[in-house]
Order: sequence, then structure tokens, then C-alpha cells
Amino acid sequence: MPNESPATAQRAGPSHAGGAAIYADQCAGCHTFDGDGIARLLPALKGSPFVQQRQSTSLLRVVLNGMRAVARDHTQTGPGMLAFGWKLSGAQVADVVTFIR
Repeated sequence: MPNESPATAQRAGPSHAGGAAIYADQCAGCHTFDGDGIARLLPALKGSPFVQQRQSTSLLRVVLNGMRAVARDHTQTGPGMLAFGWKLSGAQVADVVTFIR
């Protein structure tokens, strides 16, 4: 989970360290370093049923293709997730998703 430091992740293995570095560079700006997100603005990853579901296929699709949520009564637009499939290799996507999960 994103609440561990990159140094701790590095001790856990290469893909964990790579995933931690990618998370810090590409994800933490929106989802925060500890995975809490920003209330009513950007979703939390920590403890998210979407992130923790048995199969990671949907999470992989979101990282690769991005996603747009619908607007709600209290917001004018829904939050969006940028696509990273153009920017990250398949191995990098696998590493960051492994780290997040």
C-alpha cells in the first residue's frame, strides 16, 4: 500500500521499489503519498474496495486508459483520472498496480 516509504518498498523487492517510485512520481500528487486521496475531490486508494478486489483487471484498465466519473449535485464536473498507458511501460504499470494493491 502507498503508506510505506520507498526505502521500505525497496527492501521488499525490485517491483515494489519500482512501483513505489512510480507512485511517488505519478500518483501521489492526486492520491497523496499515503493513499488517502482528497476528500470530496480525489478518491482514496487506501482501503478502496475497487483497489482491493480479487482481480486487478479493472484497476489496470483505469491506470492504462484513465477514467471520468460523473458529476454529482455538489460538483459541476466529475473527477477524472489521466491515462498512463501512453507514458508507462507494461512492466511499470504492473509494478505500480502491485504497489498500490
